[in-house]
Amino acid sequence: MKYLEEKTLSWANAALNEFCVGDRVINGRLECFSCKKAGQDKKLAKSLELLYQSTSNSNDVVEQQQNSTPSSNCASVAASNNVSIGNLADSNTRKLLINLISTMNASFPDYDFSDLKPEQFHKEVDMRTVVNAINTQLAEIVEMDNVGFLEKLWESIVAAIAPTDCEVYTYIPDMDGCSDPFSDGTFTTSYFRGVDFETAAGAADFGR
Repeated sequence: MKYLEEKTLSWANAALNEFCVGDRVINGRLECFSCKKAGQDKKLAKSLELLYQSTSNSNDVVEQQQNSTPSSNCASVAASNNVSIGNLADSNTRKLLINLISTMNASFPDYDFSDLKPEQFHKEVDMRTVVNAINTQLAEIVEMDNVGFLEKLWESIVAAIAPTDCEVYTYIPDMDGCSDPFSDGTFTTSYFRGVDFETAAGAADFGR
């Protein structure tokens, strides 16, 4: 993953970095990365692909064994394979998960997200829901000091990644034991947008 310098987003990152509002501090950033893999990214992608294939094959064996047991057990196994972004038996799901993990690792190099599971990412079905969620979180504390900020923010995002052409995913941290920047229980929101995952990915996170 290669960080892509987007001048249209520079002002927003500067504005959202350590933005103090009373007793609250906003740490927000928007980043763009190329999804073309090289070096360590290629090694990670290869190792994860082998792991996912092995896991998928093991699950297939278990499911075949469960087919000879009562239907209630079969239903339990089937339910466990229902994940928000797809099943690891699907090569497209594996590719997507690897790209999301690689984006996380690139955005937060001090952490390793290689153990993340498909169910820790949720695909947003409506871009308007994402826009409204971000606007709601930022409007009260940003707009009152910087009128017009949100309008300019979305104009910059549209110029950088064309959101209407993207698939958007929300990261759901494991609060029970995952050691990452989002697992401390404070307010955080992370969205990942892909514009053809072979080309580019965008990451945005807001927290206080």
